[in-house]
Amino acid sequence: MITAGESRIESLVAVHWQGGVVPPCGRCRELVVQVDEGNAETRVILSESVKTMRDLLPDHWLLDRA
Repeated sequence: MITAGESRIESLVAVHWQGGVVPPCGRCRELVVQVDEGNAETRVILSESVKTMRDLLPDHWLLDRA
């Protein structure tokens, strides 16, 4: 994605090796937001709900600016 010049992510789903949906790890969350601050609004599909990346990083240093 990055090497193709893209930075915005509309939706994201993380899947473990057995095929189940899991929340993205902290390292992945950090990368997604640092690549483009607009990715704070990326929809993250979880097993029983949909959240935004901002929901998963409520006190993130980059997103917490006034």
